[in-house]
Amino acid sequence: MTTAARHPRLRTTEETMSWVLDPLTEIPHVRHAVVLTTDGLIEGRSADLPRADAEGASAMLASIMSASRGLLGAYEGSAGASPVRQVVIEGHDGYAFLTSAGENTVISVYADIDVDLGVVAHEVQVQVKKLRRAMDSPPRETGAAGTGVPGRAAGTGVTGTGAADTVS
Repeated sequence: MTTAARHPRLRTTEETMSWVLDPLTEIPHVRHAVVLTTDGLIEGRSADLPRADAEGASAMLASIMSASRGLLGAYEGSAGASPVRQVVIEGHDGYAFLTSAGENTVISVYADIDVDLGVVAHEVQVQVKKLRRAMDSPPRETGAAGTGVPGRAAGTGVTGTGAADTVS
């Protein structure tokens, strides 16, 4: 018997927020989109982006957002990290957009070089405003007090610290 047959209602993290990306993936020249937590956990991905690629991208995207917060803090002369609203990376063949989408949540869109940057930026903000409450992710805690289980965030049912996270 397969895992899906034994647990027909078992949901993976990718099922919870992928619907947020549908309007973004309909924009001409947009190839992929990901919703992730600031620590790199995938909350959603576009249908044509393989899970392994999404996991790798999410880890890098989380690092970019973290480095951006530190960079802004250094430029602003503050000891701590500064909030980041958006990062745009221009490559030879396309753009990667990273946008803060609520507390501890990021939306990233990858698009061909021919995309209309203004349309992508606008549509991401529309989605963020419409769905901010749905996209807010509480910070994950490792070995939270009262759980008795290292790596389990209190009250979440989520264990682990990375791409191999499981839902109990």
